[in-house]
Amino acid sequence: MQENIESSLQDSMDITNVTSKRNTINSEILESKNIESSLQDSKQKDSKNTESQSQDSIKTDSKNLSPTHHPTHNKDFKNLNAAYRPIFNKEENKKLFLYGRGSQDMKGGIACFLQAIINNLDSIKKGEKIISILLTSDEEGDGIYGTRYMLEVLKEKNLLPHYAIVAEPTSEKKSGDTIKVGRRGSINGKITIKGKQGHVAYPEKCVNPLELLGAKLGKLAGVNLDSGDANFAPSKLVITDIRGGIEAVNVTPAELKIMFNVRNSTLSDVDSVKGYIESVLKGVPHELSLKQTSKSFVAKKDSKLVKLLEKSVVETQGFKPTLSTSGGTSDARFFSEYGVEVAEVGVCNDRIHAVNERVALSDIESLRQIFECVINSLEML
Repeated sequence: MQENIESSLQDSMDITNVTSKRNTINSEILESKNIESSLQDSKQKDSKNTESQSQDSIKTDSKNLSPTHHPTHNKDFKNLNAAYRPIFNKEENKKLFLYGRGSQDMKGGIACFLQAIINNLDSIKKGEKIISILLTSDEEGDGIYGTRYMLEVLKEKNLLPHYAIVAEPTSEKKSGDTIKVGRRGSINGKITIKGKQGHVAYPEKCVNPLELLGAKLGKLAGVNLDSGDANFAPSKLVITDIRGGIEAVNVTPAELKIMFNVRNSTLSDVDSVKGYIESVLKGVPHELSLKQTSKSFVAKKDSKLVKLLEKSVVETQGFKPTLSTSGGTSDARFFSEYGVEVAEVGVCNDRIHAVNERVALSDIESLRQIFECVINSLEML
């Protein structure tokens, strides 16, 4: 069994497209966020060209809902130990790991569900429910040409799934110990405080945006915009960058730019964030821009899908999983917007987006067991 999983995991590195079918259960297993062409023993290509080619493949072929994978983080990979196909290595109490870009995030999940389906093809064919594996890319950033596009097409064809399992690496110590039942939203913002540049020797002729902001900064930086609830921590305004001036000690800046992000719960949204900032900066000449890059959502903890996943973890792993909404965003948010019941479960996430990304083969095996239990318990849905 372990040899089959290893084979599926390595094969998943080369998967390029899957045609979608009618789904009652939909395992949405995404192409990895950090995969580059070097995983196929080829030299790294220009990321912009690769992205352009992948996006064009979607635009010109409506059946191609899973374009060839491409790097979504335009960074220099040459020092990230990603120049070769996945390798196995023993370390840490003889625990076996597979090293490779995307092994945790999230091609490990692809391999697990592929193997779970292969092991249960006969029962799946006899059943009344259809299982589809939907592979997409373009999750990071605006995510225009991935799952969002796929769901638009499926809706037009009246083929939206009823349920979706996203194999994001959700777990902390063991596969299945954490199930994501929701995610915070993400709001990016920029404030520009307007002033008038001048010489410090004549402050009366200047309008210093730093002085205009003054103590008001304390009402913006790190402030909680709501009190949170049982599902989410408070929405916090986190300033990520402040800059202004010409880096001269004798010239005041003409303007001050502040960039920030809010990981918002369901208690806050763009309008409430805007309202709060405008009230703090009342009387201060400024410009404010906000962009909601992902919306918050939360599933019912007693939903059929969540109960099925909990049951599968308990029966195969012997412990009850934690239901969580922590972490960043994922493509689960798009399914939620279309009214699809969605939850996430996967391997551990201690090495995602990191140098020497790796996954424990024991985590791969455990996740396969969980997915097989799901497949064999579809009567719960």
